[in-house]
Amino acid sequence: PRPSYVWRIIQFGKELLVQGLRKQLGNGSFVSVWTENWIDDNGRRRPLMKNILVDLMLRVSDLIDHQNRCWNLEKLEELFYEEDIRSILAMKIAFDHDDYWVWLHNRNGSYSVKSGYWFINSLINRSFIQEAEARPSLNDIKKEIWKISTTPKIKAFFWRAVSNAIPVGELLVKRGIRMDPVCQACGFQGESINHIIFGCSIARQVWALANVPFLIMMKNISIPEEVRNAIPWIVWYLWKYRNGIIFEGKQSSAEELVIKIKEEAEFWMLAQNNEKQRLREDQEAMTVVKKSWSCPPSGWLKCNIGVYRDKVQMRSGAAWVLRNDIGKVLIHSRCAFSNIRSNDEAKFHGLRWAIESMHDHRLNRHIFALDDDTFTMVILRPKAWPNFRCQQLELMESLSKLEWWRLVKEDRETNREAFFIAQSVTQLGYAQSYVAAGPPVWLASLFESEETDFSA
Repeated sequence: PRPSYVWRIIQFGKELLVQGLRKQLGNGSFVSVWTENWIDDNGRRRPLMKNILVDLMLRVSDLIDHQNRCWNLEKLEELFYEEDIRSILAMKIAFDHDDYWVWLHNRNGSYSVKSGYWFINSLINRSFIQEAEARPSLNDIKKEIWKISTTPKIKAFFWRAVSNAIPVGELLVKRGIRMDPVCQACGFQGESINHIIFGCSIARQVWALANVPFLIMMKNISIPEEVRNAIPWIVWYLWKYRNGIIFEGKQSSAEELVIKIKEEAEFWMLAQNNEKQRLREDQEAMTVVKKSWSCPPSGWLKCNIGVYRDKVQMRSGAAWVLRNDIGKVLIHSRCAFSNIRSNDEAKFHGLRWAIESMHDHRLNRHIFALDDDTFTMVILRPKAWPNFRCQQLELMESLSKLEWWRLVKEDRETNREAFFIAQSVTQLGYAQSYVAAGPPVWLASLFESEETDFSA
């Protein structure tokens, strides 16, 4: 029997869902080495076969040294080429979990209706997008429309005119509406948008009386401002004039139209100037509140972590600054990392290194402050971030060595000292890692000013 409609819909949805899923490595028990794409290399691919004879039943779990919780390098060298070995060693695996699926179209790896809807539309519209890209685009013109100094309704009219979405005679006939596409103002056969704005006799008179030579002159500062400002209203009133004839039977002379246009434009510009003046006065009256670093509770230490990555060199710098509950810098440190392929990877290495450093210094009660809340969410809500499961397990293993800890998000402005130190690795070439008491000499004045603000 033929499957029911509901079942066919479910199957169709399943097929689409599978296209947006990717299997992530856990312990590798369910991933075939030679028949599945599992190596990360600008996308997923299968490894190259180094040997003529291979075991097609080989699983990724067979390549792992489960006792030492790492890849079995001897086995990798036996089966794969050097390039594949480098890619495999760079991959994170969750040893204590089975292989799992993640959704490719959300950063956290979880499926959402919004991302699913976007994915389906991207598949449906792919051919239409390719066709549209082959044609000249009006997108740049449409973007410029919203920058015109005029009312929102006139901007919307301009956008509709450029998009051929104005109900003129010629377009209505094309859409199957039976009517006479004659211009009611001049009797021209074939009323188009271009005809109403430029070609009609009344339109030509209005443009001439308004002293506007070309629309391209809208940005020419040699043209008087009142003339440039009137251009949007000329177009709008020509459209209103056309509608007045058709729906109300009203007609005006070109001279009357130009007077109305100039008055309307002048009133609007006057209102805008008054509003700008009021906003300037309000801004001058406002007191600018400077954000400052906040100290931890009594008995706690705050570890500000900064990370900066150079995507060209694939290197990153990380730094942490440890301060007590009165804002005094106790220690700071810097570290360089190489072969970093993403910002998330750089932040992960920076956070894990900072946590391990606090443990090595035998310090307790830490508040780890970063200017990105990604890994805070990864640690606090791991089920919502399956794409970061391996990183979450490693971070939790490091945090388990500390008795008391917190993770908070810090503003970039108040985390700037740690960020500057991290940035010095790639921007200034200070690649040497170190630990030192107090603040760095080259940023001492910045720390001192912050301590002064805090004391005040």
